[in-house]
Amino acid sequence: MGLDIYVGSLSRYYARDWELIAQKAARAAGYDFQVVYQNNPENISQEEARPIIISWRDSIREGIKGSLKDNEKLEFNWDETPESQYFTDKPDWDGYCSLLLWAAYSEHDDLVPPEKCVKDLNTDEALNRSTEATFKTTYPALLRDVQLWIPEEFIFCFGTQDATGQETMIGSVMKLEQELLELNDKTWKADAQIITEWRDNGPSDTGNLEDAAKFGFSVFLDMANKAVENNLVMKLDY
Repeated sequence: MGLDIYVGSLSRYYARDWELIAQKAARAAGYDFQVVYQNNPENISQEEARPIIISWRDSIREGIKGSLKDNEKLEFNWDETPESQYFTDKPDWDGYCSLLLWAAYSEHDDLVPPEKCVKDLNTDEALNRSTEATFKTTYPALLRDVQLWIPEEFIFCFGTQDATGQETMIGSVMKLEQELLELNDKTWKADAQIITEWRDNGPSDTGNLEDAAKFGFSVFLDMANKAVENNLVMKLDY
């Protein structure tokens, strides 16, 4: 099971009125590409999904009001119109996991990151340290197991149920974008042209963790930028 990123409206997402990047490539090449989805409504249109999403969004906004400071206000008013664009890309698990590890090791100078990509992160000391409840990580929107980022500015992450009743963690896509830029400033210091080259070169076949992290970083940053620029949500899809 691969890992993709979707940026768009949730109405479109749950109606499955969109294509994975691999689907687009297969269609362009004249091949069939079948996707098996989990935990999503079946046979629902955007028109049917939209009021469900709006109601869910309103309930989430009301539910977190008590957690906000007096001067904080979240609109939760991203684009759910049928005319909204969507974007997809595929960091896959190596790119995503390596990005998480790269961020975690940047917070613990006494630890040396592994040379190769790691798929099972449960035993990694740096990531375990960074995700401890008592540790104030620099990268909460990246490392706190967030699956859905919304285009609002807030510094915390919170758990709730998504529109299908599945448990999910929500964060700010503006905060995610900021954290990714901070990670680059702290480690690679790559300019926009180099980051674009990491993305255009595609995933590395070397198995090297840093190479995979660079690709994952470039995909996540590009998708976060698109979410911010177009007032859309960003969601992991697997």
